[in-house]
Amino acid sequence: MQVFHKNLLLLQNSSNPEAIHDLRVSIKKLRSYSKLYSALFKNDQPIPFLAETKKLFSVLGKQRNIEISLELLNQFKAKGLLPSIQKHFEFYLEETKQRSSSALREYKADGLRSLTIDIEKTVSDIDDETIKPRLLKLIRSSINEVRRLVKDFDKNYHLVRKKLKDIFYWSDIFPTDLYFSKQELKTLKSILDDLGNLQDHEVLRTNVQHYRQIVVAKGCSEYGKAKKLEESVNREKQELLDRADKMISAVLERN
Repeated sequence: MQVFHKNLLLLQNSSNPEAIHDLRVSIKKLRSYSKLYSALFKNDQPIPFLAETKKLFSVLGKQRNIEISLELLNQFKAKGLLPSIQKHFEFYLEETKQRSSSALREYKADGLRSLTIDIEKTVSDIDDETIKPRLLKLIRSSINEVRRLVKDFDKNYHLVRKKLKDIFYWSDIFPTDLYFSKQELKTLKSILDDLGNLQDHEVLRTNVQHYRQIVVAKGCSEYGKAKKLEESVNREKQELLDRADKMISAVLERN
């Protein structure tokens, strides 16, 4: 909540890519911890994550996706694969910034604050030994779900990332070696970084595809350049997929 409010205040004053990233990460953690709270203390009855916060997360995500696409485009520029799509993205970025600014002005954090206070009250008097067996059961169940999803990793990698992120967030707030060793947690963090990079490439590929199919005319030179860029992004994405698949398989074999 401290990280969330710090970056919320920053963004309400001016747009900042790092603050958007940090605020969205804080929302992911808050959402993950509320899920953990439901599983440990509410008999798996899910607590609906707050609609207003989800909306803010989504609106800022659209801006962040365009910023990421522009950052990645610089990598492909050196390969001579950059069409005028950069100008298109820059124009769209200004539109997303306006939407973000409006969402930030309208956002009220009262509901999120109430949820965190309720969680804090519940867990304040509960010792680790009471929580430990419940948490271990939840992590094992989540690991088994990851095992099922990785059987079709190319299709399910985004769901795998979400599951592993929950597992990492939950494991990281409890004593080391509860389930994973310190080194395994580092490996898990590295896998999540790679999966994040993979998702960034998928965002760029999707944005380029949309530009090619909707904005430019089929048969023109710009169409061909966009197609070539799309194929190059997709090749790098596949390399990231293959590497992440191997790393995840190695972690699952040990657990």
